[in-house]
Parts: sequence; structure tokens; C-alpha cells
Amino acid sequence: MTLSKEQLDRVILTANRNLADGVIEEPRVFFDEIQLANDGESVYGSADAFRNGEEYPIRIRYMTCAMRYLGAATSPVVVQDERDIQHVGLRFNFHGQDYMRRAFIRAPAWHDVPVAAGPLLTQAQSTMRFDRPFILSSRDSMRVRVQLDVTPTDGTRTTTVAFTGYGLDSRRPYFKAAELDLANTTIRQLNTAFFRNDGDEPIVMTEMTVFCGAESTAQNPQGNIRIARVQINQLGNGTQAEWFQGPSTDITGLLAGPQLCPAVLLGTQAGRAVVHRWPPLVDSPDGGLIWEPGEGLQLECDFPAAQADDQVLIIALIGTIIVS
Repeated sequence: MTLSKEQLDRVILTANRNLADGVIEEPRVFFDEIQLANDGESVYGSADAFRNGEEYPIRIRYMTCAMRYLGAATSPVVVQDERDIQHVGLRFNFHGQDYMRRAFIRAPAWHDVPVAAGPLLTQAQSTMRFDRPFILSSRDSMRVRVQLDVTPTDGTRTTTVAFTGYGLDSRRPYFKAAELDLANTTIRQLNTAFFRNDGDEPIVMTEMTVFCGAESTAQNPQGNIRIARVQINQLGNGTQAEWFQGPSTDITGLLAGPQLCPAVLLGTQAGRAVVHRWPPLVDSPDGGLIWEPGEGLQLECDFPAAQADDQVLIIALIGTIIVS
């Protein structure tokens, strides 16, 4: 999605100012997976899932949520309808104050960002425009790992991760992308050479897209972003830390090893998750919720007893770490 001239001017100005001041801004996503109660009682998220455990402040701008796709990975098979998100009630508690209010608010009422990109795209991809673009310096690259929640039954699924940006000096567009054909739920790493900045000028990265295609030998050509996961960290400059931080264990027991973020939660610009943009602050043009080191919030959610059946809510808070 192309930036307007005004947006590009602001991005370039911010990037130049950060370089001059020695400030690093990098995306951060805190996510959790919550087993909803089958008795209608409210449940809390994982302990400290939404807490700044780093040494620098983080500005939170977005909340995204969806129902986790379980599919054939469970026994017996659970075919989870993603529209069940309409039954989920949410509230956050931050420093003793409830947001949006003390009573639970159904997830659709939180949705205030238009993200639909048409059925032929929305079901297979998530696109995130970075709230504060990060800089890919000369010779830097990206370490990108991907994973499927469900093993394909008809061939493989092509999973793609792409970054879009602009040259800091030339302002010409750059596009960095790599893909793999995934045949199982093993974590795989994309080729770092395809993400490397092999030029002389820094690149201001503004957007990221994750795509999960259809099974290669299936009749149905529709992809499914709900079964893809991703983890990213920058190689070279930046903080070197992983962008996505989730619970230490997989509550459903379906996955092994480190947690990768469900790609459906990254669709703040285009995708199929509920997306809420944190309201701006009066004293900050960038707005959002500021977490100093050690700060965070507690999530609580409920689900009607008549609807709960091994349902799992996935939810993320998305923002930017500010290293100065």
C-alpha cells in the first residue's frame, strides 16, 4: 500500500531525526492464547504476557484478536468458526483502571480500523503498516522464521514474508521478500539473503505482509493466514531482540519449541482479525499507551457458556520500542 507524499515526508523526517539522535525504534508485539471457560466464567490471560520486560519504554498502538484455528491438529477434530469472536467479551486493567469499562465489551465493538482487503486476499494474508518505521541499515538483514499450526494434507503451503520500504536518501521504493513451501509444523527459517540491504543507503521499512497459500495439490485455491506463525528479529543494527513475545508454553499442547506469533494477529492494515487502535493522548501527537520498563496490563475475557467448546482466543498488543 503506497504512502502518500505527506506520509512519506513524515516517515523520512522521523527516520533522519532518529538517526541524528541515535534513537532506535523497532516493532514489538505481545501476544497471548487463552483457553476460554466452558462454564461462562471470565478468565484471565497468561501472567505477565502483556508486560514490558525490556529496558526501554514501549508505545502500544493496536490491539488485535481472533479465534485460534485448531482444525485437524486436535483429536477429536475441532472446526472452530472464526465468527465466534462475536461472543468474546474483553476488558483490560492498567494501573487499577479498566479499559474500555468495567463491564465486558464484545470484541466487535472494539473494531475501529477498516482492514478488509477483499475475500481473495483477506483470508490468506495479513498486512501491518508499522506505526513507527524501522531502519534497515546497509548490510543489515532480517531473521524470519515461519511455522504452520496444521500439517497440510494435500501437498505443501507456500508461506511468504515481505517488507516494503523507501530509500532514506533516494526515496525510491524497496521490496524485500522470501518464501518457503511448508509441509509440516516444523519451524523453518527464510533465506536471510533475500532480506539483506546490499546497497549504500539505509532503507526505511514501512510495511510487512505475511501470506499463507493454499495446499499445493488441493482443488481449493484459497489460502489461510489463520494457520501461519512468524517470528522476526533484525540482524546487524537494531536491538537484535525478537519482535514478537508470547506465552512461555502452548496451552493447547499442539506445538513444541519456541512460540511464534499467529500471523492473523499482524493484520493491522489488512487481514481478518478484530483491530482496535488505542486512542491518542492529549499531550502526545503519536498517542497510544506508554509502558515504561516493568509496566503492563492485565487482560480478562468471558465467553457465553452455550458457545464455549474448546475455544481458544488469540490476542495481541502491538507497538514500538523506543531505544535512546
